[in-house]
Amino acid sequence: MKAKLTNDVPALQQLVTVGELLDDYFAHLERNKAKALKSIKDVVNANVRRAFGERVAASITSDDLIGYRTQREIEEVKPATINNELAYLRAAYNHGMKRQTPKKVLTVPHFPIVKVSNTRTGFIEVGGYLAIMEELPNSLKPLFAAGFHWGNRKSELTNLQWSQIHFEDGFVSLEVGTTKNDEGRWLPIYGDMEDWLRKQKTMRDADFPDCRWVFYWHNDAWKTAHVTEAEPGSQIHAFNKTWRNAVTRAGHPDLLFHDLRRSAVRNMVQKAGVSQAEAMKISGHKTVSMFLRYNIIDREGVKQSGKKLAKWLKEAKSKAIAK
Repeated sequence: MKAKLTNDVPALQQLVTVGELLDDYFAHLERNKAKALKSIKDVVNANVRRAFGERVAASITSDDLIGYRTQREIEEVKPATINNELAYLRAAYNHGMKRQTPKKVLTVPHFPIVKVSNTRTGFIEVGGYLAIMEELPNSLKPLFAAGFHWGNRKSELTNLQWSQIHFEDGFVSLEVGTTKNDEGRWLPIYGDMEDWLRKQKTMRDADFPDCRWVFYWHNDAWKTAHVTEAEPGSQIHAFNKTWRNAVTRAGHPDLLFHDLRRSAVRNMVQKAGVSQAEAMKISGHKTVSMFLRYNIIDREGVKQSGKKLAKWLKEAKSKAIAK
């Protein structure tokens, strides 16, 4: 589409394209070591740049952006996803106007961001945990157990290394800079976790002595049809298809791995009696929307939380098996 510019647009702003704004914004994110940079670039380059990349930035109007939203809706893209795409483009405009001298754009058009409700309520009880465990391949069982016990983000778990496991102290350490909010945390080793971690360690020492990852593909990973490209002993990353098949067979077809965060927090606070502050410290939540109160606790407090959780989980498993 040919750019339409009014006569009052200065010469510089008549040359700057949307693609240039996006590149400058990506460079800004890279300088600030944004952890989601790759995923942002993938989304923006595949969709936003395709639609607007060659357009002069000053020519983009709200009608253009509404048209983009309408086209993406026709493509049956979820409203929240479209919001994210437009938000990245808006951030690029703001960067060009507020962080660059001379300014590459003088105004930011109105972006049609719509209100969406994507709050999930999925969680599993101990019975569901045991049922799903039976359906998962051996490689994913320890990771699933970790998600259910601690409620951490998947990336925090898949990036765990053996240097972070402290069996003698009963802790797993998440170092500063390795979590989403860049704060360090300690996780209590309780319930099933010690057995799973020790089994992983024994197998690793015997079969993959150079593997530094706590959660890795086992030798039988090839038996899972879509994991043909996963090398035994390599770090676990993607497993969506295997996960969907397992939870469906177990009777929880809509459960996401991320729902384990909600399950773990619910179990900690409502079932095991762990305080909200202690649960947040373990799971890594840091917003009042999740909890009404947040206080930093020390390692001893985390250890006490682990004892409460171990007691609760042992009793709950006994009841689930007895049914």
